[in-house]
Amino acid sequence: MKTNIILAFFIGAFFFTFPDLYSQSIQKQASSSDDVVHRKGQVSILPYLGTDGFSSDKVSCNVSINILAGSINQVQGFEMGSIVNFDRRDAGKCQLVGIGNCVGGSSSGFQGAGVFNFAKSASGVQLAGLVNHVSKGSNVQCAGAANITTDTAAVQISGLLNNASSAGKCQIAGVVNNAKGSANVQIAGLINHAKEVKSVQISGLLNSTSRLKGTQVGFINVSDTCEGTPVGIINWVKKGGYHKLEISGDELFYTNVAFRSGIKKFHTMLIVGMRPNNFDSPLWNYGWGVGSSFSLNEKTLLDVDLSYQQIIKESDVCTNNRLYKIAVGIDRNIGAKTSVFVALTYNFLSTDTGNSRYDETYSSIAPYSFTNETSGRYNLKSWAGVKIGLRFL
Repeated sequence: MKTNIILAFFIGAFFFTFPDLYSQSIQKQASSSDDVVHRKGQVSILPYLGTDGFSSDKVSCNVSINILAGSINQVQGFEMGSIVNFDRRDAGKCQLVGIGNCVGGSSSGFQGAGVFNFAKSASGVQLAGLVNHVSKGSNVQCAGAANITTDTAAVQISGLLNNASSAGKCQIAGVVNNAKGSANVQIAGLINHAKEVKSVQISGLLNSTSRLKGTQVGFINVSDTCEGTPVGIINWVKKGGYHKLEISGDELFYTNVAFRSGIKKFHTMLIVGMRPNNFDSPLWNYGWGVGSSFSLNEKTLLDVDLSYQQIIKESDVCTNNRLYKIAVGIDRNIGAKTSVFVALTYNFLSTDTGNSRYDETYSSIAPYSFTNETSGRYNLKSWAGVKIGLRFL
């Protein structure tokens, strides 16, 4: 009873204070059912319970205040509500609401909501605690969970997911970005996908595009065609890419296997190898590298490589025994998918003198050395060597 009295008093006081907003004659101001009545402002408790009653769907105003929720034809200026704002046509310069804004037409200003914003089209800014959704394109969308548009989006920033038909400037997401068309910049915690990338894709796991014109930076980079540069652990370019399985040996490790992927001018290598002096307890290595290949003629390439390998024996997986290698060599094609290569190398071996196997193993694995210095607990040796092998694919 007390709540009803307070509510009735509030409605009566408001109508008394703003009688000119409430008093209306649709017959006088609107010549047909499709005409819109223009007002300076309106206030609603709930949809159709306010200063314009059941005629609110035919009202356009500069200022709209919805105590709980409201429904209006169009707002040209400012709108604020506690729960939901419904605009059948366009929203004005600013919408603020506790839960959600719903606009059946265009939102040209700022939409701020605690949970969600929806608009048929948006040329301004949407800021929501969870989700922003636009049917026909948007300018800027920022959401805690997801931004979704079935058309072009200029900027999308979300905690989880961004989706757009075309990402005009930038997509930044905690998990996934998706652009069905072209994208300029995509930055995601896990996955980026676009039909075409014009500038850059950066992700923690996977970048994927049909056509790469810029740069990809991620653990795995995939593209159908590439006019740019993929930078990652694994880079796969379907058409015109450089993919080689390599078997080689050098003066330190007699058996090495590497996989090269990317493009000729810049590709990455995954490396694993062993020194089988003692098959019961061999010396192993694993590592990663980058390389560039330049065509000297139709069958011959000039290779320049930089690589890093971790050296381990038995359970010493986490030890700091590292081999850094610079290699310059020649790759000669001897078959449709086979080539032989030889490279001159310069090697830097850093070994941990505090390791329990240092004296018996790591101190003497270098074949010889030009330099041999110890600083703190690490010993650094360097020497020149040769690497030779075959490449397939």
